[in-house]
Amino acid sequence: MRISDDSQKEYFSSLVASLRSSGDITTVDLLKKAFPELIDTRYDNWNSGTWFYKLFIYIKLSDYNQLTNEVREKHEGVIFGAYSNLFSDESNVLETVEIKPLIEQQLDWAALKGKETKQSIINRLNREKEYLISSGTGKTRIQDCDKDYIALHLDTKNVLSELMLEHPLDYRTLWDWYHYYSENLSTYRERRKYINETFANVIDIISKSDEIQNDLLKYEPTGWEKIDYSVNLLSIQLVNISDSIDFNHIGLRCRETIILLANEVYKEPLHHPSSYKDKISRTDSSRMLQGYIEYHFKGQSNDEKRRYAKVTNDLANSLTHKKNATLLDAKLCLNATLSLISIIKIINDEISLEANITEICTREDD
Repeated sequence: MRISDDSQKEYFSSLVASLRSSGDITTVDLLKKAFPELIDTRYDNWNSGTWFYKLFIYIKLSDYNQLTNEVREKHEGVIFGAYSNLFSDESNVLETVEIKPLIEQQLDWAALKGKETKQSIINRLNREKEYLISSGTGKTRIQDCDKDYIALHLDTKNVLSELMLEHPLDYRTLWDWYHYYSENLSTYRERRKYINETFANVIDIISKSDEIQNDLLKYEPTGWEKIDYSVNLLSIQLVNISDSIDFNHIGLRCRETIILLANEVYKEPLHHPSSYKDKISRTDSSRMLQGYIEYHFKGQSNDEKRRYAKVTNDLANSLTHKKNATLLDAKLCLNATLSLISIIKIINDEISLEANITEICTREDD
């Protein structure tokens, strides 16, 4: 019997369950992000009849581009075998499995150069909706807010254009909107519905798009669990920032991350900075890392390394305490924090390597 559209969902969920139970988590992760489509390609009426199918697995373009031909073909083979095993008899036969890129609206986030985020653009669109609905339902007078609306609309239109999106409603002024609804939308309810429905599609596209903010986070996990977890939270926060409060939260998270970093490597009294005589607080990451850097980059031959590490430490700590932060401040703060983590990780790895070599040499001497 031919597999119905409703049954396809049951088969796909069974496919995922089967692969998970077999331990193939990599393929499961790929399928959980996929959009499957089972197509019946032909029917053979010999011996009670047989339906033949092709299974398409559509994944986002960014995920598809990360797959090599070898890896993709391996996934296709695994899926083919597991899906075929779900058929109870020969009345249904799977012929091929193909993993394909999902063709959908792509937004050019790189063109904005980090000046906007998903949330900030959605906030713009929602403010524009408020102007249109308020003026169209008698809550505000057009002459009181038209100037602000014109500036917002033009700016938002330019931002959407950079993303390769058209503005859903091109009313240059609220008077243009007034002339439209006066002739076409007689009730307040109709006007609210019209605005909400017209903006819904573009907001949905932006919400679901793959923002490139994470390109800023080219971060290699350190193996320090708390620090890696904190950086992961930073990446989530960065994608969703939209105002100065969120920018300051980035600084706060960076400060907490640097404190974790300092406590991971600092050893008292070995790393106590020579210029500071008092006891160092466990939250004084600046002095802790200053002492750590001074200790491991001693001597004139390490002057440049020491200066670079010190400047990075100073910049990161300075930016984490900045009030009324901007998007630029948040990005600089994040980059300085990641650079500082990288420097300290390199030093720590070198220390561990030297210790291992010393231990091996000692064993050989014995």
